[in-house]
Amino acid sequence: MPGDPIQTRTNVAIPALFAQARTTPDKAAVVHNGVGLTYAALARGIEKTRRRLLPQALRPGSLAIICADGLLDSWILLFALRCLGVSTIAVRSDALAKPLRLRDVAAVVTSAADEPSKAQRIAAECGVRVIRVPVDLREAAAIDETLATPEVPANGSGHILLTSGTTGDSKKILRPAAEEALALPQRAVEMYGFTERSQVYVGNFPLWTAGGYRWALIAWSAGATVIIHQAADLHQPLFRHSRRTSSRRRRACMRSCMPPKASSGRTTRRD
Repeated sequence: MPGDPIQTRTNVAIPALFAQARTTPDKAAVVHNGVGLTYAALARGIEKTRRRLLPQALRPGSLAIICADGLLDSWILLFALRCLGVSTIAVRSDALAKPLRLRDVAAVVTSAADEPSKAQRIAAECGVRVIRVPVDLREAAAIDETLATPEVPANGSGHILLTSGTTGDSKKILRPAAEEALALPQRAVEMYGFTERSQVYVGNFPLWTAGGYRWALIAWSAGATVIIHQAADLHQPLFRHSRRTSSRRRRACMRSCMPPKASSGRTTRRD
């Protein structure tokens, strides 16, 4: 509701997600590679992960780097950290942290199921610790308790996107919580037309991309079902160390994989 103080503290998807878990607990919140998870199970997974992070004493307003292979695990970690008032940024496991010039980094957070050396390498670059958190959604689904919306510290937390745009260089774009609280409900209805009956396919887009972060967040804020299909990215291994943007990488990759053009001089589409 307008004026609700929690909407000024955190992105609106968190209270919306927990409210949906209380009203329609058995509705599918996400389908990850064909495996569904209800809103109740997702909310409990977030809350359980938040409690596991509490002893780590992460300072509200600090920054945590999320390094997790699983997209759903990444979302659970992100929501749990944001519930603690910690800002987040997600990176690839092979990313270099120094070029990003991040400040006020408190820790690198990863799922206990992931290979720890990836997070340890990034943490060593930043001079911070690694926090490995078990993310067991099957265990969370079996919990039967009241789902109260977590109290979130009132600060300026947010999520930092890494997008290359048209320059080829990663730009850090902060999505503040206060901005999300105002923009998400409006975008869900007016721009995207998402409702509780929508099924939103976000594919393989990770949390450091604008689409991967925005589409799922807006869908959950509207009570929709998010469909994630996580698979190997075809174009990344070919151009990992180039300065090409994502859109140019995809076009170049497709050209390298497709047969040559017809010899008549006319362009023949083969897509």
